[in-house]
Amino acid sequence: MRSCMSRKGGVLIYLLFLSVLTPPTVSFVKDKFIRIVVQANKAWLLKPEIIYDSMSAGEIHHFIVKLKYGKNKIKVFYEKNGETKSKDLIVYSFPSKNFRVRARLYTFHNTKISKMCEDCHSIEFKSVSEKEDLDCYTCHKEKFDKTLKLNPPFEELSCKDCHEKIFDRPKSDACEICHELESGFYLHSPYAKGECMICHDPHSSKENKFLKDKINNLCYLCHDKKGYKVHHPVASHPGERKGIYCTNCHNPHGTRYGFHLKWPNKPVCLVCHKK
Repeated sequence: MRSCMSRKGGVLIYLLFLSVLTPPTVSFVKDKFIRIVVQANKAWLLKPEIIYDSMSAGEIHHFIVKLKYGKNKIKVFYEKNGETKSKDLIVYSFPSKNFRVRARLYTFHNTKISKMCEDCHSIEFKSVSEKEDLDCYTCHKEKFDKTLKLNPPFEELSCKDCHEKIFDRPKSDACEICHELESGFYLHSPYAKGECMICHDPHSSKENKFLKDKINNLCYLCHDKKGYKVHHPVASHPGERKGIYCTNCHNPHGTRYGFHLKWPNKPVCLVCHKK
């Protein structure tokens, strides 16, 4: 219980509910997954189909939820002291820090949460051969899926190559450790800003080049799909049905030509079409 004095001298008493420990009510993340932690006798979600994985230990309940890009409304139910309550969480999934929404950027691994996790989890890097022995595996099973292509540093469990500490975000120059970054005119904005993880998953993916999704779907995160079908020079093309993707003509990192085209503007059509 917590109490405080009102301006008129009366005592206001209210119960501070902290059943949904994380995330905040309104937040945004850069990933397609979010960890929800609830402290209650029982806990469940209104839409169980969005749950990728779940686990419980006593009164602590963990849910790993797969998000769709954009706004996600998640209703959490929990039973505590014989009473059932619910809480609505609004979570925005945006891969770039440049998106503007009335929500605070949320990262599961921060100092406050790490202290809570230390009771059950080791928060030190472990270089072991069996992935199941890693505490990382407990919460990040989707990254170790056997059907995925694993990025070599991740497959070798060389976590320290990219992270200073296990709870830290990647080093600012993590990509440059293995990849020589291009420089010059007309660099694509995300690439120029070092936001490689808008399109690439540094750990694992089912797509080539460790892309997070199909090529055109990634382009549509920032570029209007409806506008493409009306205003784009090749809007009438069959597109993906014929194996034609945005990267057939555009370099997603950038080029010295306008619109990030792979060739000078005028003869672009002649690459595929004869005179």
